[in-house]
Amino acid sequence: MRFIDKMAKVIDKMAKSFGRLKNLSYICGVKKIFSYLIPVAGILFITQSCAEADTESGYGKIAMDVHAENTVNVVRTRALETLPGLVAPGEEDFTLAIKGPKTDREWASITDFPQDTVLTAGSYTATALYGDPEAEGFDCPAFGATQTFKINHLATTTVDLTAKLMNMAVTVDYTEAFESYFATYTATIIREDEDIVSIDKGDARPLFLRPEAFTLRVDYTMRPNGATDEVTGEPIVRTGTKTYKVSENIGAARWLRVEIDAPNAGGADITVTFDGMEAHDLGTIDVGETE
Repeated sequence: MRFIDKMAKVIDKMAKSFGRLKNLSYICGVKKIFSYLIPVAGILFITQSCAEADTESGYGKIAMDVHAENTVNVVRTRALETLPGLVAPGEEDFTLAIKGPKTDREWASITDFPQDTVLTAGSYTATALYGDPEAEGFDCPAFGATQTFKINHLATTTVDLTAKLMNMAVTVDYTEAFESYFATYTATIIREDEDIVSIDKGDARPLFLRPEAFTLRVDYTMRPNGATDEVTGEPIVRTGTKTYKVSENIGAARWLRVEIDAPNAGGADITVTFDGMEAHDLGTIDVGETE
């Protein structure tokens, strides 16, 4: 009340200086108005401060939802298709990492993460991961998703993580003409002069690779045609090798379909096409997006 009394004294002095002593009742009214306004102003100030603090401090909860998509974009056409043989992992198969104010934690499975977890208000990043994106071979797809989100005071934030394939997928299809003319054959993925993995005869499984440049080598052995060696009399076995380099403009969650054919019956030549685009031996094929 001391502040109100001081304000009243100031008003009294002002009234005296302007010769308004007869308006003491007016001054008392002003004093009474101040006695109401000052507490109200204080309440409004405190309320506003608390409202601002709600979004910048305090605690909130998080509801986590993780699922995977087993669709990929076909290289060149960019058509969205389901990759044969690709099974999307379940929510329980993903690891989870959350980073933010006072938090840097990981869980071996999404199911280990308590849905009633309380976090300090602020900005966070959540990452869900399945598999090893650096691994290459059959049956080793990697899925991942990262999302930023904000926790507000006394609120529950829903975080939806949609995990997509982090590898590129390669499938090799041998035509009937090729299989009828060649007895054995293998397609091998090469990087830095090192054989990474081979796709053997009859293997239609998708091969998962890092979305980087690679070389494809096709080794094949022709079926005997009755010709024999003039010296030894043994059947003549003809073998061949073709090598193709694929550019690195591919990208994750992309499907590169390779077809190997023997178009000329009785001939030794083979053709290799990458999603409908013919490749030439020792040539560099750009399988990036079309305009």
